[in-house]
Amino acid sequence: MGLLIRNGEVVNAGERFHADVRCDGGRITDIGTKLQPATGDTVLDAAGQYVFPGFVDPHVHMELPFMGTVSADDFDTGGASGVAGGTTCYIDFCMQGPGEPLPKAIEGWHAKAKKSCVDYTYHMAITNFGPNTPAEMKEVVEKHGITSFKVFLAYKGALMVDDGQLYQIMEQAAKSAQRETERAESRAPAPQTTRRPGGTNGACGAISCSAAPDSTVSQPHSRSPGRSPGGVRAACSI
Repeated sequence: MGLLIRNGEVVNAGERFHADVRCDGGRITDIGTKLQPATGDTVLDAAGQYVFPGFVDPHVHMELPFMGTVSADDFDTGGASGVAGGTTCYIDFCMQGPGEPLPKAIEGWHAKAKKSCVDYTYHMAITNFGPNTPAEMKEVVEKHGITSFKVFLAYKGALMVDDGQLYQIMEQAAKSAQRETERAESRAPAPQTTRRPGGTNGACGAISCSAAPDSTVSQPHSRSPGRSPGGVRAACSI
């Protein structure tokens, strides 16, 4: 049994047009005019209505433990609220606990997320960089398919990493062309330059950038512009 949405105005990333939309098995299988329903299809008349693809929310916090509190929405209520407004997929933040390996943190997030009624994935938040972190970051990408990392330069004693750890995380992310972003709200004064390995000078580590080599990007959570490790260019908002 499928779903046929007829006579609506389809709105996508590049254009708007009147068409019928057929869905089967949770996927859009056909877009055209005067499509005919198959046996058992549910038919909706969307005349005078817009037909949007499902939205993706790239920044949510479900059941986030934070400095003695937990965010209000869990994966059940947050997912239900999202889908009521047309969001069919979201990206949550999988948070590394104190001393916790990154893959173990993912296991815990999977256990909580099982009750989500919509699709989801994660950004991987790193709250400490240790000797095993490079191998764990590689596993996060290759085994779990997570391709973005998040760090915090605020919330000292809870989530915050220092500039040295930030540099190491960016350097490791650059090796596999992954994205690293940050919340750069440290109240401590940041040096304008820092000595890099090999004796070269570079901008301070507090940069939010893509870890794709030789790409130029702009991110909102940043406090100084410059060049990041691995030949990654960063043009950051302040």
